[in-house]
Amino acid sequence: MDNPVTLRKPLALSAMLALLFALWGGLVRLQWPFPIPQADWISFHGPLMVSGFFGTVIAMARSNILRSKLNLPWPLVLWVPLATALGAWTFLLGGPEKGGEVLFLAASLGYLAVCVGYFRLQPALFAGLALMGGLAWACGNAL
Repeated sequence: MDNPVTLRKPLALSAMLALLFALWGGLVRLQWPFPIPQADWISFHGPLMVSGFFGTVIAMARSNILRSKLNLPWPLVLWVPLATALGAWTFLLGGPEKGGEVLFLAASLGYLAVCVGYFRLQPALFAGLALMGGLAWACGNAL
């Protein structure tokens, strides 16, 4: 079960689908005549784009760095992108809104912890910028 390709494929697919649904919601908000699967689905355009797509993709990229620097197993380093993917699907499938929010918040806090740890290992400008981005993402999800 430690095959990175097997573990990352569903996350990459989920990120792509979150992007497509977020774009769909954005186009509907721009008055494009697309069908709307559920009434409140359009309001999730922002969270799907930021946390569902960007959160999953960036957290997957950071998981590679974390694995190489700390030699952690794949299942452990992929819990942050897994939480973002599950949060996106909670919104898309009409699950409890609070469930998606909690998953996105947990993922952003996990990503922030990863950025703090990485910045302590390598205090460079790029690591500091990633840390600030993680802090902004966590604050945004907390609000």
